[in-house]
Amino acid sequence: MRRESNASRSGKRRRYIDPVYKDKIRRRDNYECRICLATASEFKHSLQVHHIRPISIGGRDRENNLITLCENCHLEVHEDIYAWIQPLRTHVDLHKRTGQRYAICRQNSRAERI
Repeated sequence: MRRESNASRSGKRRRYIDPVYKDKIRRRDNYECRICLATASEFKHSLQVHHIRPISIGGRDRENNLITLCENCHLEVHEDIYAWIQPLRTHVDLHKRTGQRYAICRQNSRAERI
């Protein structure tokens, strides 16, 4: 089992997210990466829970600020985190209102939902 670091990228001490809570987010997202729609069974590693708005800029460990991503998509999101905040937040808000899920893609150097 891989342990999370005590410090975030901003250098601030960060809290651990309860594994039970992480699993609640993965279950809500149907155990699929919300960008590429790959499932947990398609990976050697488990799906990761990502903070849509990073802790370093005020994000919290709340259901509407967390989303399930595979390792590859998670790394891609972190390459341009600010471009992904709105599309990922829109996905979570839509799912909360309607129960619908969809994939999110990035086109022309900005993230867009499909």
